[in-house]
Amino acid sequence: MKLRRRGFALLELLVALAIAGLVAVSIAISVAPVTDRRTDEEIARLGALFRLAQDTARATGRPVRWQADASGYGFVVAGPAGQENLDDALRRRPWSFPVLAVHPAAIDFGREPLLDAVEITVTTPARAVRVAVDAFGAVTPVPMAASSSTPAR
Repeated sequence: MKLRRRGFALLELLVALAIAGLVAVSIAISVAPVTDRRTDEEIARLGALFRLAQDTARATGRPVRWQADASGYGFVVAGPAGQENLDDALRRRPWSFPVLAVHPAAIDFGREPLLDAVEITVTTPARAVRVAVDAFGAVTPVPMAASSSTPAR
Protein backbone atom coordinates (compact mmCIF):
# COMPACT_ATOMS: atom_id res chain seq x y z
CA MET A 1 0.00 0.00 0.00
CA LYS A 2 1.37 3.41 -1.04
CA LEU A 3 1.19 6.46 1.18
CA ARG A 4 -0.09 9.63 -0.42
CA ARG A 5 1.58 12.92 0.29
CA ARG A 6 -0.77 15.59 1.47
CA GLY A 7 -0.13 19.32 1.53
CA PHE A 8 2.69 21.34 0.07
CA ALA A 9 6.41 20.86 0.29
CA LEU A 10 8.40 23.38 2.30
CA LEU A 11 10.05 24.71 -0.85
CA GLU A 12 6.66 25.36 -2.47
CA LEU A 13 5.51 27.32 0.59
CA LEU A 14 8.69 29.41 0.65
CA VAL A 15 8.35 30.26 -3.05
CA ALA A 16 4.71 31.28 -2.56
CA LEU A 17 5.63 33.48 0.43
CA ALA A 18 8.47 35.11 -1.50
CA ILE A 19 6.17 35.93 -4.42
CA ALA A 20 3.51 37.33 -2.08
CA GLY A 21 6.16 39.47 -0.35
CA LEU A 22 7.45 40.86 -3.64
CA VAL A 23 3.93 41.74 -4.76
CA ALA A 24 3.20 43.48 -1.44
CA VAL A 25 6.44 45.49 -1.57
CA SER A 26 5.90 46.54 -5.19
CA ILE A 27 2.37 47.72 -4.39
CA ALA A 28 3.58 49.67 -1.34
CA ILE A 29 6.35 51.34 -3.35
CA SER A 30 4.11 52.27 -6.27
CA VAL A 31 1.28 53.69 -4.13
CA ALA A 32 3.21 55.66 -1.48
CA PRO A 33 5.16 58.16 -3.60
CA VAL A 34 2.22 59.44 -5.67
CA THR A 35 1.72 62.44 -3.37
CA ASP A 36 5.48 63.01 -3.17
CA ARG A 37 5.69 62.95 -6.96
CA ARG A 38 2.86 65.47 -7.23
CA THR A 39 4.56 67.65 -4.64
CA ASP A 40 7.88 67.51 -6.50
CA GLU A 41 6.14 68.37 -9.78
CA GLU A 42 4.33 71.28 -8.14
CA ILE A 43 7.60 72.59 -6.65
CA ALA A 44 9.26 72.45 -10.08
CA ARG A 45 6.25 74.21 -11.64
CA LEU A 46 6.35 76.92 -8.96
CA GLY A 47 10.04 77.51 -9.63
CA ALA A 48 9.40 78.01 -13.34
CA LEU A 49 6.40 80.25 -12.69
CA PHE A 50 8.30 82.36 -10.15
CA ARG A 51 11.09 82.95 -12.69
CA LEU A 52 8.48 83.86 -15.33
CA ALA A 53 6.75 86.25 -12.91
CA GLN A 54 10.07 87.92 -12.11
CA ASP A 55 10.86 88.27 -15.83
CA THR A 56 7.36 89.66 -16.48
CA ALA A 57 7.72 92.22 -13.69
CA ARG A 58 11.06 93.38 -15.04
CA ALA A 59 9.84 93.51 -18.67
CA THR A 60 6.59 95.39 -17.95
CA GLY A 61 7.90 97.55 -15.13
CA ARG A 62 4.88 96.63 -12.99
CA PRO A 63 5.06 94.49 -9.85
CA VAL A 64 3.59 91.00 -10.10
CA ARG A 65 2.02 89.38 -7.03
CA TRP A 66 1.74 85.64 -6.36
CA GLN A 67 -1.41 84.92 -4.36
CA ALA A 68 -2.12 81.53 -2.85
CA ASP A 69 -4.71 79.91 -0.63
CA ALA A 70 -5.99 76.41 0.04
CA SER A 71 -7.83 76.25 -3.29
CA GLY A 72 -4.91 77.23 -5.54
CA TYR A 73 -2.55 79.99 -6.61
CA GLY A 74 -2.07 82.53 -9.37
CA PHE A 75 -0.36 85.76 -10.35
CA VAL A 76 -1.87 89.24 -10.68
CA VAL A 77 -0.52 92.67 -11.53
CA ALA A 78 -1.80 96.02 -10.31
CA GLY A 79 -3.42 97.88 -13.18
CA PRO A 80 -5.43 101.09 -13.61
CA ALA A 81 -8.68 99.28 -12.82
CA GLY A 82 -7.33 97.31 -9.87
CA GLN A 83 -5.76 93.87 -10.08
CA GLU A 84 -5.47 92.31 -13.52
CA ASN A 85 -4.80 88.71 -14.38
CA LEU A 86 -1.78 88.02 -16.53
CA ASP A 87 -1.35 85.74 -19.52
CA ASP A 88 -2.35 82.09 -19.53
CA ALA A 89 0.97 80.82 -18.16
CA LEU A 90 0.51 82.84 -14.96
CA ARG A 91 -3.21 82.12 -14.60
CA ARG A 92 -4.79 80.92 -11.38
CA ARG A 93 -4.57 77.15 -11.04
CA PRO A 94 -5.55 74.60 -8.39
CA TRP A 95 -3.01 72.69 -6.33
CA SER A 96 -2.36 69.17 -7.62
CA PHE A 97 -2.84 67.79 -4.09
CA PRO A 98 -5.08 68.69 -1.11
CA VAL A 99 -3.90 71.84 0.71
CA LEU A 100 -5.08 73.17 4.07
CA ALA A 101 -3.05 76.40 4.28
CA VAL A 102 -0.26 78.38 2.60
CA HIS A 103 2.09 80.76 4.41
CA PRO A 104 2.89 83.42 3.28
CA ALA A 105 -0.20 83.86 1.15
CA ALA A 106 1.42 86.41 -1.17
CA ILE A 107 4.85 87.18 -2.63
CA ASP A 108 5.65 90.31 -4.62
CA PHE A 109 7.96 90.26 -7.64
CA GLY A 110 9.34 93.69 -8.50
CA ARG A 111 11.50 95.23 -11.19
CA GLU A 112 14.67 94.50 -9.25
CA PRO A 113 16.78 91.69 -10.72
CA LEU A 114 17.06 89.89 -7.36
CA LEU A 115 14.27 88.83 -5.01
CA ASP A 116 14.25 88.80 -1.26
CA ALA A 117 14.72 85.18 -0.18
CA VAL A 118 11.53 83.70 1.26
CA GLU A 119 10.27 80.36 2.58
CA ILE A 120 6.81 79.12 1.65
CA THR A 121 5.06 76.53 3.80
CA VAL A 122 2.23 74.54 2.25
CA THR A 123 0.28 72.50 4.80
CA THR A 124 -1.43 69.36 3.52
CA PRO A 125 -3.61 66.92 5.48
CA ALA A 126 -0.64 64.54 5.78
CA ARG A 127 2.27 66.91 6.35
CA ALA A 128 3.72 70.37 5.79
CA VAL A 129 5.98 71.05 2.83
CA ARG A 130 8.43 73.94 3.04
CA VAL A 131 10.18 75.38 0.00
CA ALA A 132 12.76 78.15 -0.20
CA VAL A 133 12.77 80.74 -2.96
CA ASP A 134 16.24 82.21 -3.41
CA ALA A 135 17.22 85.62 -4.79
CA PHE A 136 17.11 84.32 -8.38
CA GLY A 137 13.66 82.73 -8.08
CA ALA A 138 14.91 79.14 -7.81
CA VAL A 139 12.69 76.96 -5.63
CA THR A 140 14.15 74.16 -3.49
CA PRO A 141 12.53 71.93 -0.86
CA VAL A 142 13.54 72.59 2.75
CA PRO A 143 13.53 69.59 5.12
CA MET A 144 11.03 69.95 7.95
CA ALA A 145 12.04 69.14 11.51
CA ALA A 146 11.32 65.51 12.32
CA SER A 147 9.51 66.38 15.53
CA SER A 148 6.83 68.56 13.96
CA SER A 149 4.88 68.44 10.75
CA THR A 150 3.24 71.82 11.18
CA PRO A 151 4.96 75.04 10.25
CA ALA A 152 6.35 77.42 12.84
CA ARG A 153 4.72 80.84 12.69
